[in-house]
Amino acid sequence: MAQGFMAGATNYDDQSIEDIIENITDWISFTKETKDFFEKNIEILRKDGYWDETIPYDFQSTLVQSIRCFRTFIVDLEGVLLAIANKRITVKEVNLLKKIGTNSSDYSREYGRTYNGGERWKVYSNENFKIAEQLYANGRGYFENLKDAGNIYSRLNDYVDPVQPILNNNITQTIHGTNNQVAGINNGSMSQNNIGSTGIENEFDKVLDELVKIEDLEPHLKTSLESLLKESKEAVVKGDIEAQSDSKSKMKGFLMAAGSNATKIFHLLGTSASIASYFGVNV
Repeated sequence: MAQGFMAGATNYDDQSIEDIIENITDWISFTKETKDFFEKNIEILRKDGYWDETIPYDFQSTLVQSIRCFRTFIVDLEGVLLAIANKRITVKEVNLLKKIGTNSSDYSREYGRTYNGGERWKVYSNENFKIAEQLYANGRGYFENLKDAGNIYSRLNDYVDPVQPILNNNITQTIHGTNNQVAGINNGSMSQNNIGSTGIENEFDKVLDELVKIEDLEPHLKTSLESLLKESKEAVVKGDIEAQSDSKSKMKGFLMAAGSNATKIFHLLGTSASIASYFGVNV
């Protein structure tokens, strides 16, 4: 999707995720090109002595800070694209775009203030000034365009995955039907446990027994957790991979909604290393 006629004023309310991906991809390319232009031409001005001798310090600071900002924007935008590709859009990605929009508005104003802070240095026929003037135009134009990130973030928010990942990224596991094998990586070391369907069934029963003993968990949470554990147990015993994936997602959502009770549930799942690994929780 092309941006609106006025920079920073594009309406994204009716745009698809593909449109958002297209815009972010374009912004990444635009940012890299602008960063390269700045680095190349600031170096030219430094070599000629024009940078130190003529360009006002405040405007120098704006240009140098812009390069750091370009690098940050590239990392953030690439992170947003990765989250979209993995279908793991969270509030973090939404806030990154919102912040980019806010920072771009601030930088745009800063360009106007520092470039126009004095007129004596502006010799329009000077070739080095023409380079400095182009840096101003490109920089301010860039940030005016990236103000649109502050508009697109609200649309991306519509795609946020309601099931946020609550898991230890150092733990992975695989469960395969009968004679299940649970392979885990914990803190960099590989451990493997071969568990038959009866074994994993017993592990779920163990956790369910422990759940009954918990007295300080709200009744409706106990009921919902019991149902979810039984559903997960059935999925594993049957070797239903799709149902297993669904039950894991439900558990993550359940933990999010549990609020202050989440810690108690973590501890409960931790009574069985196999069950904790299955749900991918960090206990």
